Parts: sequence; C-alpha cells; structure tokens
Amino acid sequence: MKIYVAGTVPRAGMEPTLFSGLEDTYRQITVAVRQAGHTAQLPLFEDALAQMETRTFQEEIHRRIRDADSVITILDPPSLSVAFEAHFAAGAGKPQAILVEDPANPPPGVRELMHVHCYALSETSLRSVVQELAAQVAAKPSTVAPPASAQASSPW
Repeated sequence: MKIYVAGTVPRAGMEPTLFSGLEDTYRQITVAVRQAGHTAQLPLFEDALAQMETRTFQEEIHRRIRDADSVITILDPPSLSVAFEAHFAAGAGKPQAILVEDPANPPPGVRELMHVHCYALSETSLRSVVQELAAQVAAKPSTVAPPASAQASSPW
C-alpha cells in the first residue's frame, strides 16, 4: 500500500521545537509504515516543488494524492494548505486518517470531514492507524480513477 502523508513541511528557520516535532512524527510514521510492509510519501522539502508555479504545484500534489492508496494527514500544527489536502483526499475517496492535537476539537477546515477518523497525535499508535488504513483499502472496491482532466476544476 502506498500512503501519502499530508503535513507541514519541516523547513530551516522554523521554530526549533516545531521542526523537531515534525521530524519525529514523520520518522515514527516511516517506521510504522515500513514495519507493515508499505511505503509512504512524506511532506519533506523538495527543491523541484518549491520552484513550481502555484497551479503546477497544486496539480502535482493532487496527482500524488490520486496515486496513493490512502492518506495520513497531520494537522498538528493546524495548516490551511494541509486541510485542503485532506479535503481533496476525501473528495477523491481515499481512506484517510487525520492526526490532530485534540480529536474532540479538530481545527477549522477539518470539522466538515465527519466521515474521516481523527486521532490524537500524542496518544495514537501509528501502527494501528496504518493497519486500519490497510483494512479500508482492502475492503474498498477497485475502481478506475477519473481522468486527471475531470479533476482539473478543483478549487485549489
């Protein structure tokens, strides 16, 4: 299973605690995904993405989400652009797990995704999240994705 991880990209110059927290979270996800025999595409800095025009960047992110079997969305810290990725993944019908600071009070932009499970990032076993996503992917009927041109009208 290929998992797309939506989250804030750790960058030089970030507040050090936030930077190390993101790196630690992505490291834990990598371990859980590999132990389960799957692959993950993490939100790490890529020079090619950073140089893309906005529309091209959006299309590339959409392509990556469409190409994935499932999505793990990290919304700690909350991010509007990551919330857009969560909505796109939900609209594309991807099994998704959202990790937040407080699942009882998810950040704005995510509350509308009632059918997507939210987990407390600090208390969640990433191994169980990966297992749950794998079960959802296995249970999902195989469908042919709509052509990319049909999704080009996405608002972001």
